[in-house]
Amino acid sequence: MTDRAHSVPSALIAACVLLFLVACQPAPETPERKVTQPVEIPDKLSKDSISDNVIYTDSDSLYNDEDLPGKLTYAGIFHFDELNENEWLLSNWLGLQKNGKKLALVPIKLKLTRVFDPVLDEDTLNPTGWKLDVEQDSIFFLLAGNALRESNQLPLIYWGEPLELYPGQTFEFTFNNASYRLLAFGEQQMEEEYALIKNYELYLERKKGGEKQTVLITQHAAFDEAMTSVWLISDLNADGAPDLILDNSADYNAFVPTLFLSSIIENKISYICYAKQVSVGC
Repeated sequence: MTDRAHSVPSALIAACVLLFLVACQPAPETPERKVTQPVEIPDKLSKDSISDNVIYTDSDSLYNDEDLPGKLTYAGIFHFDELNENEWLLSNWLGLQKNGKKLALVPIKLKLTRVFDPVLDEDTLNPTGWKLDVEQDSIFFLLAGNALRESNQLPLIYWGEPLELYPGQTFEFTFNNASYRLLAFGEQQMEEEYALIKNYELYLERKKGGEKQTVLITQHAAFDEAMTSVWLISDLNADGAPDLILDNSADYNAFVPTLFLSSIIENKISYICYAKQVSVGC
């Protein structure tokens, strides 16, 4: 992936301030909050033991941006090709924010203005970058899509520091009388100062009423100094099952927040890659 500016809504990364001004910002900040950390997968649990009857997330939806049913973005600065002005301004957006011990999706208006992109623009006379602003404060992500509705009583299952799940780790939680585990599998070896990870797969296991189901949420052939991380777990479409927002990037130079939306039909759970925002970094 080529080096380009990456802007995400928060304080500027110190190393990029002098070089890129507003072009390089870190990912959205999450509130400080103590949460259960991932633990090691028991030795008795192997990938082979869960491989039967796995439900697969539609892999085409992971890589084909044009066909995603929803939209996801955040306030910040982007390259010209990372936002669609007409489509974005005409969409009905909901802002995701914390509401006490709950989450809320509130109607929100976007404002897009042109700004200088110090990576791609040759001068300030013809700026090509986009600055995306919102009226309300404390908006975490912006979402749009027919499956989402305004609400101020969404469950807050996980909201904390981005949770990286390396191969051999699991993260457990309960919701709506069901037990869940995120399970990460893959090949990992140390290369100098970082872990080289290949054939990565992230599963969600659900147990309820004596029945167990396993869904493959996402997978990557390899990572380039990056790692899939969990940013949010809630029930955004109010179907009684958890939805996930992950940073699904496999490259250190990209931030790819991705909404995996659940569906339950006849007590069978499945997931779709519903929306994502791709932005690349300095």
